[in-house]
Amino acid sequence: MSNEDKNEDWEDLDAIDEEYETWKSNLDQMYGMVFEEEFKESFMTVQWLPGSETSKEGITKQRVIYGTLEQKKNELYVGEIEAQFQGKESKGEVKHKPELKTLRKIPHEGDVNRARYNPKKSDIVATANENGTIQLFNIQDGKKVLQDLKKHEANAFGLAWSSDHQLVTGCDNGLITRWDALKGSVIHTYEVMHPETPKEPAGVNDIAYQWHEGETTQLFAAVSESGYVHFFDSRQDGSQAANVFKAHDEAANSISFNPFSSYLYATASTDSSVGIWDLRFTKTRLHSLLGHSSSVQSLDWNPFLSNILMSASDDRRVLLWDITRIGQEQTPEDIEDGAPEVLFMHGGHKHSVHDVSWNPEHEWCVASVAGDLSLQVWRPLDQIVSPVDATVKNSQLE
Repeated sequence: MSNEDKNEDWEDLDAIDEEYETWKSNLDQMYGMVFEEEFKESFMTVQWLPGSETSKEGITKQRVIYGTLEQKKNELYVGEIEAQFQGKESKGEVKHKPELKTLRKIPHEGDVNRARYNPKKSDIVATANENGTIQLFNIQDGKKVLQDLKKHEANAFGLAWSSDHQLVTGCDNGLITRWDALKGSVIHTYEVMHPETPKEPAGVNDIAYQWHEGETTQLFAAVSESGYVHFFDSRQDGSQAANVFKAHDEAANSISFNPFSSYLYATASTDSSVGIWDLRFTKTRLHSLLGHSSSVQSLDWNPFLSNILMSASDDRRVLLWDITRIGQEQTPEDIEDGAPEVLFMHGGHKHSVHDVSWNPEHEWCVASVAGDLSLQVWRPLDQIVSPVDATVKNSQLE
């Protein structure tokens, strides 16, 4: 590296530090609550757990899971956030200072690429590592529920639970496995192939089930390095996808189904865009959300409002999108602030944001982890986001 390159790197770091200090100086104007914890390790994954407890004083305790990577001894963390997730926001009000307590550190084989809890039994958590090993833990006692599930032989990031204790996982060599997580047995295996070169496998970057509360899930989808979305129906035999279509010209990194709509879902790509799609019309995307300046790594639909989507990117930003604002007219001043769909921008991280998670029990509360070795918990001010009260109905997509 030349001295000129080094100087440019230092200038970039200085600019990032300056942006961070500017962000910190404006917290009161943007957030109802914000918390940051810096670690010695980096995390690739984060997810809130259900089951919060709130005191008479309005102080809530809630667990969150996250895990380390690239350490000699990696660990799956179970933490507890104590904070005022909801409440009045007024100048001069003494707010409870958020705290993070580590409840448990569970020894983990390899990097914790992804950790997700079983929606039917939240103390059971599945993880995927860089060797393709799937591990299941009971986070109450820190013990493994089953022997490691070893079907993959490559870096695994795809991991999703169904509504009936099935687990589907995917890795870089294009292999997808559907497991009976209670027995630790393989139900079915699938192959994700590159449609343009059928004999070449396409690495799986993410997997998601389409499911709604009270319904049995049958459909799941994977997004791949080839930029395609691959749909699978668990009721059908065969190892190939039931439907495949090209979503992005570059790698597709994340997919998320809207929990309120039978048809609406979103994809994210290395091309810095987020695509909004209707399951019935896969050849044409409904809309492109353009607000990030680098690869988008993670997506999560809001669990309370069908029109709100969250995305995290290598540009160090987390964006909250309101899709009911698509096509909204803007003044010249508004145009300078970005796309009309951007409801809120979180700029508190100094490095790529790896994963984000909506709190399932407290509106607008988010957890995010990034390459700057930080875990942040935050909630935008009510007056910024509270006017949002819309529901996207299936009829609106037609």
